Amino acid sequence: MLRYAWSRLSRRSVPNPNPPRQTATPIVARVASTPQISPSHRSRVLAMQLSHSRLCGPRRADRLSRLGITTLGDLLYGDLRSIAANFGAPQKAAEQLGRYRRAIRLAAAVPNLSPADALVLVTIHRRNPQSLIRESAGTLHRDLIRFSNSTLGRSTLRGRPVPSLRRIKRWIAGANATVAV
Repeated sequence: MLRYAWSRLSRRSVPNPNPPRQTATPIVARVASTPQISPSHRSRVLAMQLSHSRLCGPRRADRLSRLGITTLGDLLYGDLRSIAANFGAPQKAAEQLGRYRRAIRLAAAVPNLSPADALVLVTIHRRNPQSLIRESAGTLHRDLIRFSNSTLGRSTLRGRPVPSLRRIKRWIAGANATVAV
């Protein structure tokens, strides 16, 4: 009995000259199938350049870059009042910068959600992952279509189309994953 166990162990230690071929799942497919938020998603959003995020227009992004705010993380963690004081209407600028901050927080919390899309959601009062979970994708899509027909919606979307129902479902699935974790 002892001899049998020893011989079985010795066979395992000898490498197989022809190992079975394994079909590896591509990394991209594995990452796309797991909707859980990773720390790298949050850091990627916060490191994103303000001018590339399409969160604000090019003039405002240029003005903020002259103030030393070049990334979304700089805008999120900067002093709101001192930044707004550099604009012509500080109160109005503070309100808009507050919207940008809420959009950055939402984009950092929900995978597959860009800051520009998060700004649209924040404008229609969906400010956290829990508010995304409470609604169905169809209702949220309907609200986005209605919002896009308004003057504020057209200026917020800046010529981009309304997000598709498939994208909205991905946002809700990502919000579900973050709240469940």
